[in-house]
Amino acid sequence: PMWAECPALTRLVVAGYPTMGLSFALMRGFGVSIDQVFSCSLYAVAGHFWLWTVAISGFYHHFTGGMSFLMLLLEMYMAMQFMPKREKELGSLGFLVWLLLLTTRINLLYLLLMAVLSKAWSPWLYFSSNAGMWPLIVAMMSMQLLADPSSSTSFWGLFLIPNKWYPLFFIGIFSLFNGMVLWDMVAATGVAYAVFFRPGLDLDRFLPQTAKLHALECRACGNDTKVCLGAAWIGAASATGSAASSGPSGGGSRPAAQVLGFQMPSRASMGGGGSGKFTVFSGRGNRLGSDSPRGAESPTAPPPPHPDRGGGAAGACDDTGGGDEETGRLMSPQ
Repeated sequence: PMWAECPALTRLVVAGYPTMGLSFALMRGFGVSIDQVFSCSLYAVAGHFWLWTVAISGFYHHFTGGMSFLMLLLEMYMAMQFMPKREKELGSLGFLVWLLLLTTRINLLYLLLMAVLSKAWSPWLYFSSNAGMWPLIVAMMSMQLLADPSSSTSFWGLFLIPNKWYPLFFIGIFSLFNGMVLWDMVAATGVAYAVFFRPGLDLDRFLPQTAKLHALECRACGNDTKVCLGAAWIGAASATGSAASSGPSGGGSRPAAQVLGFQMPSRASMGGGGSGKFTVFSGRGNRLGSDSPRGAESPTAPPPPHPDRGGGAAGACDDTGGGDEETGRLMSPQ
């Protein structure tokens, strides 16, 4: 059911992520190693000027077998929990740009941390690299939790933790389990807290206008509805629109956080008093023999259009590929 709810780009990321990792692992078996050009580190960026690693390291998994394979499966599962909602809000192309910007911001903070720590603590941190989807997942999870800071989240049903501090507790527990500080997760959480305390840093503010994304899709795809891995590509004109930015001030106008597949109740939905309680891995579930969860939406039906981020509505493509003066939808089924 989770796969059925994933739009096109989420499916591409989830399917391409293990494919790339396993392919590179096979290449290493034949003596060909190109992993370093996909991992972000001071050695790669400052030493060899492989600047592209800053934007793409989140899509590469360094596969070594055993526990690495189990973590790969967990990353794919978590990605299918968090990515579909954002893709439906931003559209497939807008979501791709958003992922690249988020990866870049995480890596810039990570490189800054490594530059300081390699001088003050251990020179070996100069070669420490950041790769994989865990930082992206932790950043998205933290942003959704911080969108409802007055509520609480249950840690595996043991005890409640305020959403405002849950990301710090999460990376603390994972660092304890690993016996080392996970600096990539620290950087990811730092990005989420930066957006929380300074809403002007929200990544949605740095996305191209919907009309520009729409025009680019028109030139590349025309009016045809593109289907990838069984799911429709969500055009910029068909996206539902970004959720309101989170900030340090409370209120019920912001969307409730969503963690691990279950929607948390916001203060507004609870009558404006008290804090919501949430249990990780809770949910409505599926009946045995059911093909999809109750209330699930069709995976291929595009969501309703939303107003352009830059003013004006994006419309359907015409023969000239224009965007601002067009009407309709980008990717209506043929």
